[in-house]
Amino acid sequence: MVVLRSSTGEATRPAPVRGQGGVFTPDPATGGGRFAVPLDLPPGPGGGAPALALRYTTGAPNGPFGGGFALPLPHVRKTGGQARSGTAGRLTRHGDGYVLTTRSGTRHFLGPADGDGWYLDRTEDALGATATFGWAHHSGQAYLARVAYGPYEVDFAYEPRPDVLRWGRGGTLVTTALRCARIDLRVPADARPLVRRWTLGYDPDDVTGASLLTSVALTGFDARGAEAAAPVLRLAYTQVETPVARRVQLAAKARSGGGVSLLDADDTVPYFSFEDLPRTGRLSGIDNGIGLRTEIEYTTVEAVPVVRRVSRREVATGHVGVTEFEYHDSRAPVFGRVVQDDLGDEHAPTLRTVRWFGDDGRLTKEETYGLDDSPARERPYRRVVHLRRPQWTRTVVTEFDRRPGPVSVTTTETDLDAAGNPARVVETTERPGRGTVVRDTRTTYATDPDGRFAALPARIRVVDGTGTVVSDRLFRYDETPDGRAGAHGLCTAREELVLTDALVADGYGPVPPDLRHHGYHRRPGEDGWWITTFHGRLDTVAGLRTTMTDPLGHTTEVRYSADHCFPEVTTDPLGNVTITRHDVRTARVRELIAPAGAVTTVTHDPLGRPETVVRPGDSAELPTIRYRYGTGGPVRVTTEQRAVSGEAEVLLTTEVRDGAGRLLERRHTELLGDVVDERHEYCARGFVRRTSRSFRDGDRPPAPEEFHYDALGRPTDVREGHLEELVAREGGLHDLLGRELRGADGVVLVRDAAGNPVEARTPDGHTVYRVHDAVGRPVAVLVDDPHGTPVTTFTHHDGGLPVPPGAGPHSCGRLVRVSDESGVTLFGYDALGNPAEKRWRPAHVAVEYRLDVVRRADGRPAKVVYPDAGDGRLTVHHQYDEVGRLVSVPGFVDAVHYDLRGHRTAVHYANGVTEAWTGGRHVVTGPGGTWTREIGAAAAPEPLCGTEIRDAFDRLRGVHGDDGVNALYGYDHTGRRVRTLVSDGTRVHEVLTPDELYAIEDGELVAVVAGAVRRYADARQHYLHFDGDAGIALVTDESGAVVSG
Repeated sequence: MVVLRSSTGEATRPAPVRGQGGVFTPDPATGGGRFAVPLDLPPGPGGGAPALALRYTTGAPNGPFGGGFALPLPHVRKTGGQARSGTAGRLTRHGDGYVLTTRSGTRHFLGPADGDGWYLDRTEDALGATATFGWAHHSGQAYLARVAYGPYEVDFAYEPRPDVLRWGRGGTLVTTALRCARIDLRVPADARPLVRRWTLGYDPDDVTGASLLTSVALTGFDARGAEAAAPVLRLAYTQVETPVARRVQLAAKARSGGGVSLLDADDTVPYFSFEDLPRTGRLSGIDNGIGLRTEIEYTTVEAVPVVRRVSRREVATGHVGVTEFEYHDSRAPVFGRVVQDDLGDEHAPTLRTVRWFGDDGRLTKEETYGLDDSPARERPYRRVVHLRRPQWTRTVVTEFDRRPGPVSVTTTETDLDAAGNPARVVETTERPGRGTVVRDTRTTYATDPDGRFAALPARIRVVDGTGTVVSDRLFRYDETPDGRAGAHGLCTAREELVLTDALVADGYGPVPPDLRHHGYHRRPGEDGWWITTFHGRLDTVAGLRTTMTDPLGHTTEVRYSADHCFPEVTTDPLGNVTITRHDVRTARVRELIAPAGAVTTVTHDPLGRPETVVRPGDSAELPTIRYRYGTGGPVRVTTEQRAVSGEAEVLLTTEVRDGAGRLLERRHTELLGDVVDERHEYCARGFVRRTSRSFRDGDRPPAPEEFHYDALGRPTDVREGHLEELVAREGGLHDLLGRELRGADGVVLVRDAAGNPVEARTPDGHTVYRVHDAVGRPVAVLVDDPHGTPVTTFTHHDGGLPVPPGAGPHSCGRLVRVSDESGVTLFGYDALGNPAEKRWRPAHVAVEYRLDVVRRADGRPAKVVYPDAGDGRLTVHHQYDEVGRLVSVPGFVDAVHYDLRGHRTAVHYANGVTEAWTGGRHVVTGPGGTWTREIGAAAAPEPLCGTEIRDAFDRLRGVHGDDGVNALYGYDHTGRRVRTLVSDGTRVHEVLTPDELYAIEDGELVAVVAGAVRRYADARQHYLHFDGDAGIALVTDESGAVVSG
């Protein structure tokens, strides 16, 4: 069971700008090719939508969508044969029609038409979601008129065609007098029902006058009546030179009786033309509207028109990628051997793929070569051989990597059951000088009373060559017993073997943990410890509702919209509620309410792309984020990020992509113009060949970084003759789910059924216990005694539990209190969920230090209010440039300068000291003189001299120095050092660092500003100047004089 989740991140990202249509895909076996224009339809109930697409197949006949195009759906026609089930599913009689049941359990109901066929009336998935299909029948031809599902309708409008088609079938004249002119997506219940419109344009064929689909124009409409047009898909056609007529003999199966033939939904029937008659032009050009133009060239081989070359040209960059084909051993209707060359250049050589096909058109062998200047160019990288028999297949993959002999040979044998499912798969890998690796997978499948589901796995068990279990999983459906399925085929539980008895003995020795206490269980008569990965349930009594229970028994509930299309209310096991509201027109999130109450709204343009994002503190007039999409020339997506709520300033970043969607540039805007952060160029094979970084637009780019590849697309540091090997885990032990049980450091981990580490046993005999809540967050940490006093406790504010002390207005679902050895820390949040308040109460001291941070709309700190040092609270403001880089901290830092990469080049401090990085040197200049240091790695710190004391977490707790100086250290819940106490026998020096923004030195508060200025309670200020490894190299005071260094 899949529980749909919504998050602010997913809902507020910009939409990728794509051209309409897919890519032209040659079919090497037949020499033809395919192309599809999918109709982008929103998901309906259960998350599914009818898979409607205009599909082109070379040589296919003319029809309602023009020459070669069709919108394939399952249908049945009368033939001279018997009704048989095929790869599409099982076909059975249903009243006066038929029902086609797919392997997944989806049922297609086909009803009788006026002519000699049965057409799709209704599709019903296993959960009961339906789509209905309406047809208009004229003169023996069936025209798809309407598809309705959930709240949506897809309407097809037709127009008279100048090239009326007439042909006979079964003694009946079929006349195609219409062609599709428009396809509309509608929401009938909406005040403005029209959502999208695809307008189809046609031109007559130069020779036959047949209608050829030459354009598809998509227009989107929003609820306010505004509309926007997507880039138009344009198609071109060419005539193939008419071959010399010859007689070709084709064998066909004998037929008798009055049966029917099922035509599958996918356009899998190849078409061949051998007669010397005028033929409709073939698809030769595809312009996706955003800069990618595909050209297809044809030739004739053995009287069959075939694809010879496919070229893909980027208008913006001039980049061209070419694929060429050679055809051999013609055995109509297929070719026995086909050579495919993906042409390369000096950055990546040509990849040659040679394929052999059987008489049925299926691949029997494939070899790959690299056509470069290497003496090994005649040797293959890889050879793949396929052997098929009824209910059995074998695939042998031999890796040569251009060596004289095999580097590895992997043989995969598959036994199929009566339904065509893989029942046993044995994979054997042999490598010279190594032992044979065997992976044996056995799968059994669930059965249901109606025989609706043919491919639901009930158990998948994998063992190696010695019989050792590698994995074992069981699946349950519809809350029925093992091996069975009910009416829906919905996976409602999954069990997995995690720890075999041998693993438990190896990992934990004679004292194994109480695994049953941690959520594991044993199966009667089975080896090892299992977990129930999840248990799900679907309920429709009071609207669609799903629940999912995790391995520890904690349940998450999701309630769906009234139309069953979208998840609306998600409640986690602790009662935290997330509300998601969708726009039914775009099927995208329009409002998201977090558990703490923060509301994020998203608006979309008429094409359904995110346009604005408004988070708390911002408005529709001045949104948090605005996206702008440009398709003139290279595709551009510009993001305007609000810097400060209520102010006009925004941070501008732009991504530029080519027609294939590859990143060309990423840039940002400064006052002096755009800065290109990265620019990429691509080689003929489509790999990145050059990358230039950080230069001002219009200036000459710096020397680029260049890349080279072998024919397989591997960077050249993977040299020829080198095969990438699978690296086994070293120095550790893992369970069957891949989770670490024993690390290379010798620490042994015990995990609960959900995977949370609940025990850590150290080599020196300590045990750390961690307690987690129902959503996997730590709530307590104990050392050595699981029933003792926790060393750390965590308190969260959750919607289904009593409000804890210290909780604030925006803290629901978040951490509000931590108690550890350093004291108690309380957390407060702003409306965006950023930490805004931190109160620290040191252990054994009746005092509280409060730190407040106010952030801008872009999340950067705007103001920091420090704890009270006795003379009031210090307030420090941060100022940023148009890119969001810190440029000033009034009273402490006068100015900060950056290079085009965003690296600091100079800092001017308020004490008159200037720090600069230039020419490989770090220069500090001030009233006290100039200090210069070569930039590079700092000297390694001197090792500690004395006896170290470490705790159960392997943290340094103290040092008994050989020189009489002793040090003690303390840590907070994150492992950060918060206390340092140093004693030389005469005096004690204590430093507390509960936060990176302040410290307490011998009881005196020290504010840390911008990470480099320390302000003391008596108004003294020390400026820290760091070396290359963040070590303090020099300290100056408020007058600029050198204090140390």
